Amino acid sequence: MFLSPLKDVVSESQINRLRSLPYNTIHLTQPESVKTAVGKLNQWRTEKIIIQDPLPAYYPFYQQFSLFGSDKTYLRKGFLALVNVSDDNIIIHEGTMEASLADRTALLEVGKMHLIPVHGLYWDESFALEKMFDPYIDVPVMESFDEQGVKNRMSILQNYEQLQFITDFLKDKPIYLADGHHRLETARRVSRMLSDRHAQYILMYLTNMASDDLRILPTHRLVSLPEDWNEADFIERLQTYFDLLPFNKRSPIYEELKGHQAHFGLMLPSGSHILKLKDSFLNPDSIDLSLPNSVKWLDYTILHYFIIQQALNIPYTEQSLRSEISYVKDYTQVVKMVRESTNYLAVIVNEVKMDDMLAVCDDGAKMPQKSTYFFPKVVTGFAFASIADVDNSTPFDTGF
Repeated sequence: MFLSPLKDVVSESQINRLRSLPYNTIHLTQPESVKTAVGKLNQWRTEKIIIQDPLPAYYPFYQQFSLFGSDKTYLRKGFLALVNVSDDNIIIHEGTMEASLADRTALLEVGKMHLIPVHGLYWDESFALEKMFDPYIDVPVMESFDEQGVKNRMSILQNYEQLQFITDFLKDKPIYLADGHHRLETARRVSRMLSDRHAQYILMYLTNMASDDLRILPTHRLVSLPEDWNEADFIERLQTYFDLLPFNKRSPIYEELKGHQAHFGLMLPSGSHILKLKDSFLNPDSIDLSLPNSVKWLDYTILHYFIIQQALNIPYTEQSLRSEISYVKDYTQVVKMVRESTNYLAVIVNEVKMDDMLAVCDDGAKMPQKSTYFFPKVVTGFAFASIADVDNSTPFDTGF
C-alpha cells in the first residue's frame, strides 16, 4: 500500500502500521527526521518507484465517501494541479503556528518535492471542468480505499486543448484555501529561498464549492486541567456569560447543538452541560478583540473568547501557542478522554458553515485556529510535484 493519510486523521498505531510497509509514503510525509525522508525520497527516485511524468498534465481526482450515521454517498470531484504560490488570488482563512513550519520548510527546501496536496476551492455553477473530467475518471490509472474509508480514483488528462482550457478557465478565479495553510506558508518561504523557477508552484487539489460534496466537520476543544483546578470557580465564571443546562441524555451531546448559534456542549469530569450564550452577549461589541464582525459571530470565536479566555483565564492571543489546548475531530475520542480521566474538560462545537467562512475571507480576516475540517482529507501517494527545474524541462506551461 503506497497511500498514506494526513497526520491529523490517523492514530499512532495506524502510523506505526503504515511505517512497517517499505514503500508507504508515510516515510516521507511523517518521517522520523528530515534526513531519513530525503534519503528515502532519493532512494525511491533511483529505484524508479517515483518517476517523472514526461508530459504536462492535470490529474482528475475523485473521492467517494459517506459520513458517520448517514446512508448518503457523496462524490467529490476535483483535480490535481500546480498553482503559483505568489498568486494573490489564493485566499486563506486561518493563520499558521510557527512550531509547525520548521521541519516542513527544511524537508521541502532539501527534498524539492511537494508530497501532500493542499486543498483549494473555486466557484463554477456551470460545472464545466467536472463534465470534462468524468470520461477520464471512468478509466482511472489509480484507485484505492484509504484509512478514512474513502474511495479515491485518479486519472491523467494530457490533451493540450483541454489543458489550455482549464488553465484559462481558472487563472483569474479566486482560490479559497480549504486545507493546507501550513503547507502553503512553507511553499512560500521555500520559494524565496530557492532559485528554481518551479519553486513558485505548489501541488493543489482543486474542487468546486458550487457542488454538494464539500463537508466541513466540527473540531472540538480538549483542555488539560491545571493541578489547582477548581470546578466550582470555573462554573461561576461561566455563568456570567452562559446559561448552563445539565445534559443527561444517552444521545450524543452534539445533537442538541444543531441549528443553534452560540450553543456548546461542555463535558466535565463531574458531568455534561449545554451552554447557551446569554442574550446580553449576543452582539459583536461584547467581544473585546480587534476583529471584524464576521469573525466575532463565529461560534469558535465565542468559544475561545468567553470559555477559554474569560472562564479559563487563557488569553485569546496566546491560545494558539498553549500546549494544554488540543483540537480533536473524533467525538468518541473526546468522550473517552473526559470519562476515563479527571484531567480534561471538553467543549463540543457545531461545524462552520461555508457562508461564514467566505464572509471571513471577504473581510480579509482569519478564523480561530483549527476552525474548518474539510472531510475527507486528501491522501498522499497518487502524485507528487517536484519544484526542481531539472525535473520540469517541458516547453509547455505546467501550472497557473
